[in-house]
Amino acid sequence: MAIATDNFNRASLGANWTNAFGTVVINSNTRATGSAAGENDAFYNALTFSADQYAQAVITPSATDWAGVCVRASVNNSYIFEGTTSQWEIAKYVAGAFTELTAGSWTASAGDVFRLEVAGTTLRAFRNGVLVSTATDSSLSAGNPGVAFWSLDASFNAFADDWEGGDLYNELIDRDMRFARTNPVYRM
Repeated sequence: MAIATDNFNRASLGANWTNAFGTVVINSNTRATGSAAGENDAFYNALTFSADQYAQAVITPSATDWAGVCVRASVNNSYIFEGTTSQWEIAKYVAGAFTELTAGSWTASAGDVFRLEVAGTTLRAFRNGVLVSTATDSSLSAGNPGVAFWSLDASFNAFADDWEGGDLYNELIDRDMRFARTNPVYRM
């Protein structure tokens, strides 16, 4: 049962994270962002995660820079759910090669929670708890959850904060147990 959290309230990304693409950095000791043009993803490496996993974060998108989360990430591989203020995508990187799985338009704003889940070959993307889209792909079968960013240049204006990642089914069981503790059933 693996669940990890990170609020990025420090000066550097630290030893619990590995860059999958580019370089993810801490901005103003409060949030994560990319630092180079192109894709910048990092995955949490301090725990071992099951293949069915999730990642979520509070996102500050921009009009041009993409921010989001990734699952089954390893060096040069990941499934990503990223967005700007007007667009979103679910995509994959396999051996560094990019493939868009599905995409669309929306109106996103600072404070939105982006979440990506993978179970078997099914990917499900959420914004603020509402399903945005699903995709199916079997290219990646293992890896870790993390954060994802993309920029045309190195002037990143999109950020992720209050990240959480973990085993999908353990997180659902934990949520159900918390609900049961706060909503007991009384029998007469």
